[in-house]
Amino acid sequence: MNAITLTLGLVTLVGTATITAIDLSYLDTSVDPCTNFYQFACGNFPKHHPRPQDEDYMDLFKLTENDLLVTGQDILSAPKRRDDPVALKKAKAAYAACVNDHPNYTYYDAPERQILEEFGGLPLIDDTAEEKLTWTQIGQLAGRFGIHQMFEFMVTNFNPDWYILLMMWDSWEEPEMIRPDSAKTYDQLLEESFKRAARRPNSRLLSEDDPFDVFLRKISTHLLCPRDNCTDRAAQISDGLAKVKEFMRLLMAKGIADDNMVPPKAVLTLKELQEWSDEQFGGEVDINWVDYLDAIFKPGGVNITDGFEIYLTDPESVYSILNLVRQTDAKTVKNFVLLRTFLLMAPDSDSVVREAFEEYFDAMGLKYYERSEYCTRKILDVVDTASLSFAVAHEYVNYHFNINKIPKIVQMFGNLKEVFKTNVRNADWVDAESRELIIQKVDNIVLHLGYPDFVEDKTRLDTFYENVRICEWDNYGNAQRIRAFKKAYAFSEYRTHENWGYSPFKVNAFAIYQNGGIMMPLAMLQSGYFQGSDPLFDYSRLGSTIAHEMLHHFDSHGIGYNQTMYQNSWVSNSTLDSFEERTQCLVDQYFSYYFPEVGLYLNGSQTLDENLADNGGLRQAFKAFRTLVQQGQVDSQSTQYSRDQLFFISYATAWCSQESEAYLENLITNNAHPPARVRVLGTLSNMEEFSEAFRCPIGSAMNPKEKCAVW
Repeated sequence: MNAITLTLGLVTLVGTATITAIDLSYLDTSVDPCTNFYQFACGNFPKHHPRPQDEDYMDLFKLTENDLLVTGQDILSAPKRRDDPVALKKAKAAYAACVNDHPNYTYYDAPERQILEEFGGLPLIDDTAEEKLTWTQIGQLAGRFGIHQMFEFMVTNFNPDWYILLMMWDSWEEPEMIRPDSAKTYDQLLEESFKRAARRPNSRLLSEDDPFDVFLRKISTHLLCPRDNCTDRAAQISDGLAKVKEFMRLLMAKGIADDNMVPPKAVLTLKELQEWSDEQFGGEVDINWVDYLDAIFKPGGVNITDGFEIYLTDPESVYSILNLVRQTDAKTVKNFVLLRTFLLMAPDSDSVVREAFEEYFDAMGLKYYERSEYCTRKILDVVDTASLSFAVAHEYVNYHFNINKIPKIVQMFGNLKEVFKTNVRNADWVDAESRELIIQKVDNIVLHLGYPDFVEDKTRLDTFYENVRICEWDNYGNAQRIRAFKKAYAFSEYRTHENWGYSPFKVNAFAIYQNGGIMMPLAMLQSGYFQGSDPLFDYSRLGSTIAHEMLHHFDSHGIGYNQTMYQNSWVSNSTLDSFEERTQCLVDQYFSYYFPEVGLYLNGSQTLDENLADNGGLRQAFKAFRTLVQQGQVDSQSTQYSRDQLFFISYATAWCSQESEAYLENLITNNAHPPARVRVLGTLSNMEEFSEAFRCPIGSAMNPKEKCAVW
């Protein structure tokens, strides 16, 4: 029996007759639900699902992810069938190459050497190497490996019609999602390592015992002498790496600024960008922007010309990074670009590099996955963007998913929309003109469920992956090509304006302001969130999640996008004033939550939009559920709890969680999502319906006299 079935299967308690899918065994009935409903609902969760020491948290999302990994690994490790789509055969071959070391193939002795040969060697370890990489070569490496170098690029739309390429030094705004993206890929952890090393005091000095420095030195030495000790070159390598780390420090500080910069426009063509950079640096910076970007975007099929428009999110950083490269020894720049590539490819390199990578993770206290799990995660992209995951989704949908759920979820979405529109019509703080525009926007919100359409069509699926070459004996090459494909697919949105940007196996949900979309991957349609036969369970879990994402389109950021998803002033000033007054109530409320384990209060401003979406989302879901009860469509019942009580128990138990103190502190300090317990306590204490269901006296912790409500 899999983990999700164990977690959410039919439960019968002594003295309780129940026909609902809610797991009541999590409840700690010794706790007064009006005092601490989270403890009442989740007090026994740790007994059923203890958090492993090497995990930062354990909750329903993690249990769902684990279950999907088990099924995904079964699919990937199964023999190829004659009738498998070619795309699925490629996914199985990529998995097989990843889990097998193939010791008989000499290719796996420092596979990085082929790249070095192509790009003229690594000056760090080779005195005869070409000293310089051109900007076009840097672009080629970025495009071929899907690893950004110096600048990061992404396609975004500021409204449904205007798609543009962003060039940035740092990351761009993420879409709003139901949960914090706490699990990290190896790439994300290595990126953090680069930044941490660059920001460390005395970063230019190489340490004998610093894990990252040791990792750098081991890889460099291995590339120089795959089989020998090379102790006679240790000083040369250390000196070169120290210069690389100083370059990293300056790069993380946005380069080298000076008073000579003439700011460029934020949006400009490549011709204009070229003219600006030539005027700023003359011949001292030999970048050709068309060639550089063409090298990066060639795999994505984007046509780069001098009329191509680009948006500079931070124009000063563009100048400063070009200035940094201009003032840095060319050998150091080349060493950095190649080593960055090799470090991010380390999990798929030969046994020596992988061992160094594992030792680094162990030294840093980071979780290093057993090989088969790592390979499954890589193919499924459970915490990342989409790559070969669509091929695996084809098999999953055919044999492991009840496709009949989809129409029921679509119907639920329609019901939630109608409830929201009714609430807006009854909102006395919204004026008549704004009310009609808001209702139009609700009608225009689109729900994307599960996976893109082509997943179910073998021909279209194979066409989608036709340019991805996978070899069962070439894991390093496969990893490179998968990376390039992922990046190319992300860039293709500029050309097609259609992109399912997340893996179907990602256990999260997203609202995308610019196009009025809600993305609900296949992972969120599992039985832990939606069963299709129990409206009480379904509306308290997936229903509240869909409504949460819908409410993001009307949070403090979403309210800036009008009924056609363009950014402008569209609701009246009086309505905006009332909106801000109501959101301030939430800000003040959530500032009061204290976490004694880490000695911190929650930041009510930082978490405002998530708190608004939680509160409004559950309120809409409950009202939609009550409509079904009135229509006689709900059979769930229990001799111990009323239907309304079961609804709130079901919602709360979906948020049962165990967090390490380090995870909790990082979440409170850095994340827009509040900890799980607050998503229960804060939301339910604002609902009159909850207090009525559990008969909580006015003034009790779960029934305060003053309550907050926006939507």
